[in-house]
Amino acid sequence: MSVTAWAAGTVTKSNCGPSHEVAPYQVRLDEGNHLIWAGALEDNDQIIQGLSFWDSPLGALRRQFELDHAVQWQQGQSRLPVSSAGGAAVPVVPHQLERDIEQFEHLLSRGVLGSEVGEYVADVVLPDYRRALEAAHSPATGGRGDVHALPSQPQFESVVGLHRKLCTCTRGSPCGAARSGRGTSRPSKREFREKDHHAVGLVDFFSQEALAKIREFLMDSTFWFDAKNGYVGTYAETGFASPLVAQIDQELRSSFPGVIGNLELQNCWAFMFDGSMGGVRTHADNAQVQINFFLTPSDANEWSEDGTLPGGGLIIYGVGPPEDMSLLDLNLEDDKSKEDILASVGHWNVTVPYVQNRAILFDSTYFHRTGPTT
Repeated sequence: MSVTAWAAGTVTKSNCGPSHEVAPYQVRLDEGNHLIWAGALEDNDQIIQGLSFWDSPLGALRRQFELDHAVQWQQGQSRLPVSSAGGAAVPVVPHQLERDIEQFEHLLSRGVLGSEVGEYVADVVLPDYRRALEAAHSPATGGRGDVHALPSQPQFESVVGLHRKLCTCTRGSPCGAARSGRGTSRPSKREFREKDHHAVGLVDFFSQEALAKIREFLMDSTFWFDAKNGYVGTYAETGFASPLVAQIDQELRSSFPGVIGNLELQNCWAFMFDGSMGGVRTHADNAQVQINFFLTPSDANEWSEDGTLPGGGLIIYGVGPPEDMSLLDLNLEDDKSKEDILASVGHWNVTVPYVQNRAILFDSTYFHRTGPTT
């Protein structure tokens, strides 16, 4: 029997067949013998890939997110449905409102929203958001990173109506090949583990098609719900899960089988930064391997005075949290506590400068943070 004739979910010890038709998965079946979950194995067992993204665990997260948060625009509808906020104030952050305004302007310039919704965004949404920004950024409400309780009032109607709602989200379709194959290496597990810093930097990582698709997906999707101090985020459960992300995950496993091939994908996310407000503070994660990608064009970055070194990037420290401290407790601590931990032991650190299309594979149980932009 040929590989392509086997049904989805068929398990085999064989390594035969094209790589795009088999994957290192473990399956779990429900009582009706239907495939409901797939995850990495510790050996070379394989199943035939026959499920679409939308039948996968990542696809289930995306479907649920859209059911819970997508605005259901009706034919001929040019305004948001009546807000379900019930008159309650909604939390807003000034730098997030600034970013939202810029994104709506971007969507209008590209015609992504269509004529009716586009007119509503131009005539109602943008004026409401600008009024909300002015109210949230007054001297009495604090700084650009502080949370402001925006009252449910007519002049803020669309801001309240769109709070944690998905105005538009592109599908994030896969591309021909995510990896570029240029300027990249294939670090082995031994090479990765023997490095003092357990970190490998890769340049020209994505193909130009994939880089453009990822940026389009992130720029055209209004799923940036999570506001931090100086940046916003989206996660697997808030819309970032997509066929393109699933493709990248599969290609990474094929490219670095010794490093991540058998590890389970725990989470995926994207952050968008306000360069004037810093970035992610010193923290550690519970991941054997984390992969960061830099997507913003390098010419948008701050550079050194002589123009030779980019700012930003990632700083990885050669020390992790104490064994008796959980990562949750650690990440709730203030920066001074983490600085005290770092100062209490001798350690190295490595900085990976920000350059577009660079990837970093590293052990994120080490402390790490966003590098300074100036």
